[in-house]
Amino acid sequence: MKLFQILIVMLILNVHGVSVLRRRRRGCSPVNCSVSSWSSWSECSAPCGTDGTQTRTRSVTNPASCGGSCSYQLKETQACNVPGCNDHGSPRSTYCDCVDEWWGTCCENPCTNISNCEKLNCTSADDYICEQCKYYRNEEIRAFRLTDSDGFPNRKCEALCSWRPDSTFCYPGNCPSTPTSCTCAPGFSGDKCMQMTTSPTILYCEANLTHTKTNWTVQADCTDEQEASDTVYTSLVPDQIQVKWSAEYIMQNITNYPKPYYINNFTVGVVASSFDWFVQRDGYTILNGSVTCSTGHDKDNPNEDLHFCNVYEDLNFAFDNHDKVYVTTSATNGGYVDIRNFDEPSGYTVDPKQYYKGQTISYVADFTFDFEKPEHCSITASCSKTMLDAGAAVTKSVGSSNIIHSVFSKCIDVRLVNSVGRWYWSSIMVALLDNKKNKYSRSSYI
Repeated sequence: MKLFQILIVMLILNVHGVSVLRRRRRGCSPVNCSVSSWSSWSECSAPCGTDGTQTRTRSVTNPASCGGSCSYQLKETQACNVPGCNDHGSPRSTYCDCVDEWWGTCCENPCTNISNCEKLNCTSADDYICEQCKYYRNEEIRAFRLTDSDGFPNRKCEALCSWRPDSTFCYPGNCPSTPTSCTCAPGFSGDKCMQMTTSPTILYCEANLTHTKTNWTVQADCTDEQEASDTVYTSLVPDQIQVKWSAEYIMQNITNYPKPYYINNFTVGVVASSFDWFVQRDGYTILNGSVTCSTGHDKDNPNEDLHFCNVYEDLNFAFDNHDKVYVTTSATNGGYVDIRNFDEPSGYTVDPKQYYKGQTISYVADFTFDFEKPEHCSITASCSKTMLDAGAAVTKSVGSSNIIHSVFSKCIDVRLVNSVGRWYWSSIMVALLDNKKNKYSRSSYI
């Protein structure tokens, strides 16, 4: 009986507990957990390379309840490699192998610059060298050479004489190394030896005033303009002025200056020649002209041989007594050089011609017109001199020039007193020689 009562009580309690549990379950819904936002990515575990990683995290802010879940990932990891090693190297695990001219863990630093270096290598800001200078083609063809600087090897690219415009080609001349070693050939100067310091040589020069209808001519030899020139007095009325001259320019000892590899062509000689003339009256220039000797030679085609000219200009002018004609004959040298350019890695191109600055030499001659007849001393004063001495008798003989050499004695011309000059008598001194030949000669005062 007692046992039965106990069972009844347990049954009542069990039913009551189930009822309570059921009431509780009907009042609680499951709730999932809540998480925070992601944190920022952490710093990369390596500054560059292939194995660097970085992480970010988040946390649970509200845990799950009533049977809710919490399946969120609370940590993420990703690769964080710097692509391309700043474009200056190849990535390894946690660093980069740098190309020339860059250094640093990730090739972020340029090497210390060496001017005109083409291949620069370094491991730090202080540890750097040049492996090859710019424009190096081989041991002969190169614009720079490697030298030491401040006790460090291969720290400087030193310019050599070369084709480069920032250097010098030093020709004609010798340049064993740098531009400061350039020695120009005699007759040339300047940093590239482009200035010619010697002029051409005029070997022969004569000026002529001619009356073309009669073919009578009076001649004056040209002389160096640095010297005093004797004027030639004449009574001839010319209608043409003619000048003949020859000039040359020959560079001496050219074999002592062989062409370096970068010289393509080199030519110098006479490049221009002409004569200028002017008429002066009472100290004023009243007429002038210029005649060029055109022989096909110029700065692009210098005459390396004998340069001969024979040119004239017609005159249509009424000359007065005492008028003077001055003639200046000139020859100019010059030429060119063209350079092989090795800027490209293979072969060469030829640069435009560079022209030498030449020198001009000038010779002068002058004439003075004297249309007044001279007077003998027997007319102006008492004298016993013979007016005309024709010299010894002239006979026909083998080898004889058959020319009468006449001398006027004591002829007075007030324009010739205290003057230096020659006077040409325009009349023909005729001698009948063998009844066939006649000659005339210049006559001069004594």
